[in-house]
Amino acid sequence: MDQKKIIAAIILIAGFLTSIYVGINISSKNNIVLYDFVINKRFSIIDIALGTSEETVFKSQLISILLYLFFIILVLRLRNNGYLKHIFCGVILLNIIFEIYCIYLVFGDTYSGQHLRLNTVMFVLGLFLLKENKNS
Repeated sequence: MDQKKIIAAIILIAGFLTSIYVGINISSKNNIVLYDFVINKRFSIIDIALGTSEETVFKSQLISILLYLFFIILVLRLRNNGYLKHIFCGVILLNIIFEIYCIYLVFGDTYSGQHLRLNTVMFVLGLFLLKENKNS
């Protein structure tokens, strides 16, 4: 493995670990936005709530999404990459759009528990991308 692939693997693992353990709680009360960094205590492979859920505070995965973006930028600079890079970029884009939508709902005081957590899917796709680059 060359140096770029090792750095990409480290960023991928860091993105996965932050998606499991680190989050940013974002809430709004009386037009005042509150946020704090939290340690997540539960792990889910895929967690989707498009309507409402029991969560009253939006738990943003922005840190892990940024790490996954850095990962895909590094991987795109490597040689090969077939259809998996398009799937990975699509999943990241879906996550970014949903994060922005939820933050918009928080700012409008209409957040009712919507969330989308596909970080494990992104990690597995990232592993396949690294394996695909290893074979090329």
